[in-house]
Amino acid sequence: MARDRTQAFGILDDNDWVCAATMINGLPGETQRCDQDIELVEELKSIATKSLIIPMNFVSMRGSSSIVTRHYAKKMTPEHWQLMGECLDHDFHVVHNYCDVLIKMAADW
Repeated sequence: MARDRTQAFGILDDNDWVCAATMINGLPGETQRCDQDIELVEELKSIATKSLIIPMNFVSMRGSSSIVTRHYAKKMTPEHWQLMGECLDHDFHVVHNYCDVLIKMAADW
């Protein structure tokens, strides 16, 4: 499945699209998904697409408040932190390497 997603990113990248993706982490019952997401981000880094990946932490709407959001970090697993780091590493790499291209694309738009 990761190959299908990276292929889609590659096709869009070939046509000068900059992908913006979000990943929702910490869904109830989540088990291996975090490892698959880390694998996907690492693969996207290896093929060097112009894409930004934003990890989002799941917070139930039931009882949603700033207190729930602040305490979510305590529930994050090491894999969630690793995924967040991989996404940041990917995004900083893209911004650093493609900053001039992205600015030109925005100016032409």
